[in-house]
Amino acid sequence: MIILVAAIAVAASWGSPGVHAASYEWGIRYLNYGSCCLGDSLNGTKASIEVNYFNPLTNQCLSAQSYGVGFNNTDDLIVVDLLRCGSSTGIDGTCSESNNFVRAVEVLINGIYHCYEHGAASWGTNYTMDVLNEYQSLWWAHINGTAYENETFSTGTAEAIQEGIEDGQTTSNIFCSGWSAASVFAQTSAWQRFEINVSWKTVQSSRSQSGCFTLSGGPPGAFSIQH
Repeated sequence: MIILVAAIAVAASWGSPGVHAASYEWGIRYLNYGSCCLGDSLNGTKASIEVNYFNPLTNQCLSAQSYGVGFNNTDDLIVVDLLRCGSSTGIDGTCSESNNFVRAVEVLINGIYHCYEHGAASWGTNYTMDVLNEYQSLWWAHINGTAYENETFSTGTAEAIQEGIEDGQTTSNIFCSGWSAASVFAQTSAWQRFEINVSWKTVQSSRSQSGCFTLSGGPPGAFSIQH
């Protein structure tokens, strides 16, 4: 499933220079193009995200995110997230390098991952996060309505969009013990998908993946993800 292939690559970019995540997993709700939404294109995902706490292992990063992935695995990826890494790791040498809780955008350009940090985030605060294809194949990341980085996809529509938490660890196997996380999605701004030249539409149902996480609630209402 493409969402897993893309997320493998995202997790592999995590870590200080020379230190990369070797394993990864997710607690997510997601939509795949062609198997949902009456055949509508998937041109964006938006929801409020509140993180109550991330307490990662020293070699782990936790990311609450709005995420779009296209059909080209070497280029088509944009993520806007609230993230915190453990004390011995970070993302791309640029994001959460000191165990700090931050707002960030991650993109894939010509097969190379980049993370851009956009200041401190606050626990228990709702941020409206979206990735959006507004014109042709150009996708933008927004935090509370402010545009940050963009990425050009090979096609306008995404193959998958998702809201949830990604967990990357620098070990060969995922450890589900010794860390904790809690986040609420779509509490102040409903989870919506965007159809280009049409409108935002509230997501009514979705697929899910849990991994080490527990998911409760769900579209069209708010949902929580915790461990």
